[in-house]
Amino acid sequence: LCFQWFLGNYSYGIALSDTEAGVVNMVSSTSGLFTLILAAIFPAGESDRFTLSKLCSVLIMVVGVVLVSIEDLTLESSALPVGVLWSLVGAVVYAMYMVFLRRKVPSEDRMDFTMFFG
Repeated sequence: LCFQWFLGNYSYGIALSDTEAGVVNMVSSTSGLFTLILAAIFPAGESDRFTLSKLCSVLIMVVGVVLVSIEDLTLESSALPVGVLWSLVGAVVYAMYMVFLRRKVPSEDRMDFTMFFG
């Protein structure tokens, strides 16, 4: 899990160095989509089941991200900035981190987060 956490934060940092913070944050918020997909494939419990309401919520969020991203790309240039790709990689890796952490530690009471991140 340390490698996933590091890679997610590292790619987010690289994305911030290449692209505007607003664009990076918008693209990084797509991690919910990847979390939904990965949690459906690797469920940690009953709450991780795939439901239509979860899908609708995530699709609404993704449509918003796409609309804002398209508008930003038309304002700046037609080329896709490298920072957008890095933030997308960070979103995927962060989703992996969240799903696999949930599988490893089913309850927050069972983990000392200070020791984990220390």
